[in-house]
Amino acid sequence: MINLLRNQQGFVKETMDLKRSIAILVISIIVSLIPFSGISAQDQGPVYIVQPGDTLYSIAIKFGTTIELLSTANNISDPSIISPGLRLIIPGFEGVSGVLDLRQIQYGETLSSLASRYGIPPNAIVRLNRVLNPDRFFIGQSAILSIPEQEVIQERLVLANPTDTSLTFSVKNDLNPWELHDLDRPLDRLWLMPNESLAMEIEGDQVTNGLPTPILSVEVTPEKAIQGRTILIRVEVESEIEVKGNVAERDLQFQSPLPLEKLVLQGIHALLEPGMYDLTLSFANQEGDEFFEFVQPLRVASGGYYFDPVLYVPPETIDPQYTQPENEFISTLINTNTTEKYWEGVFSYPSS
Repeated sequence: MINLLRNQQGFVKETMDLKRSIAILVISIIVSLIPFSGISAQDQGPVYIVQPGDTLYSIAIKFGTTIELLSTANNISDPSIISPGLRLIIPGFEGVSGVLDLRQIQYGETLSSLASRYGIPPNAIVRLNRVLNPDRFFIGQSAILSIPEQEVIQERLVLANPTDTSLTFSVKNDLNPWELHDLDRPLDRLWLMPNESLAMEIEGDQVTNGLPTPILSVEVTPEKAIQGRTILIRVEVESEIEVKGNVAERDLQFQSPLPLEKLVLQGIHALLEPGMYDLTLSFANQEGDEFFEFVQPLRVASGGYYFDPVLYVPPETIDPQYTQPENEFISTLINTNTTEKYWEGVFSYPSS
């Protein structure tokens, strides 16, 4: 009888050990089947999705961190093994969430408008991009931004009239006067300055930028100008206004081929030195009163004329005493704004 009980107890113990071993084996198999996704020991921070050709070193350089910190934040034991699609948390940006992406700066975008559009602190944008001058984002500049996982309220800037107070402005725009603010901070006073810009929530497909109503958007094509080529500037507005501007000491002559649209084709001089040039646009109401001006750098790149044969000319042909009057005469011709159309069809390069 005693032997029988011992045999039963031994059988039960062996059965429990077998079940425990099977359970451990099943758990091990399940864990081994879970794809490694860079799960981090750090709970917060923006996520970067590894692209083809990336290495941990190049990612560390891009975001101003180190391989060691990246490895620790993402529990990576072998830094040489990463694959496209892997989600990595970038350390050093606690408080910033979302997936990091590369976007090109458009005309009218500022540090404040980018922060408001994507719902991230301005100082985080500065740190992500190692910006030296936050007030000088240039058109077409590649910027690393954190794309929010949740919807961010988009806002438009509205300019206050010279006679507006916070109360009258709020009544006209159906707003709570205690919630008035610009893109940076709440308004902490009861008065408004003439043409002061205040932010209002918008709906639909519009996104936050640094341009006030009635300016909807400004598009510059291409975003990088090239010596000897032409750029197209297109301004979309909500109501009829006047638009003027200049770039590289050339006045811009806008036309309105369609209602609520302003267009200008501007040539870039072939001898203009490559570099940054301010593109200035000013906006006025139909009475001619200017209400807003915006300045943003435009990059001019080389047209690839390095291999052109050297041209030798008599010195007097490039003497400013002679060239300046010629330039002024040409300026009077090309800066004449007329609605008369002098061409038909698509533009093409002159034949050689």
